[in-house]
Amino acid sequence: MLISVNGLKKISDDTSEGETGRVCNKCIDCGFPVEVEIHKTSGGYGLLGGVLYEVEDRVYVKCGDCYKDDQKLNLKLRSQEAANF
Repeated sequence: MLISVNGLKKISDDTSEGETGRVCNKCIDCGFPVEVEIHKTSGGYGLLGGVLYEVEDRVYVKCGDCYKDDQKLNLKLRSQEAANF
């Protein structure tokens, strides 16, 4: 499942509006290093650099190219690289 607003809030709690939070990890599909920027906005959050998935308090990163190829997160077929909150 794509990361929830609460998940984004947990990651970016230490940043103020206009500042950038970051999640750095390997893409769950291709293994390429990915840095996803999380921007607080007046309307919520904006992401740049990739896609974040949240499964049981773990965050998985997918690069933009792999997301274009397959939007689903399949942990059974992928290495289980994840960032803990």
